[in-house]
Amino acid sequence: MRSARYRGLVRGASRALDLPDEVILDLPKITVIAGIQVIIENHRGVIEYRPTCLRVRTRNGEVKVEGKSLSIGAINSTEIIIDGTIRMITFSTTGAIAGVDN
Repeated sequence: MRSARYRGLVRGASRALDLPDEVILDLPKITVIAGIQVIIENHRGVIEYRPTCLRVRTRNGEVKVEGKSLSIGAINSTEIIIDGTIRMITFSTTGAIAGVDN
């Protein structure tokens, strides 16, 4: 885990260069479109893939997408598009969990 001072310096540099924090800090960016699509940027690979659950690794944890008829619409080295009926998205890091219930 990086120190708070390091993260502060990086955030300051990203603002000075007008770059988003998720790019500089390699954080996941999660976009939800109307409960039918999830786009996860800065992923590190698929951990689990079933029609009802898709788990994706990130630098600091994982994103779990639960729903119905889930499928991978597209995937490349930095972005994954998940299609289907999205019921819940859970983001977990070392010990902390933040959920978004749809």
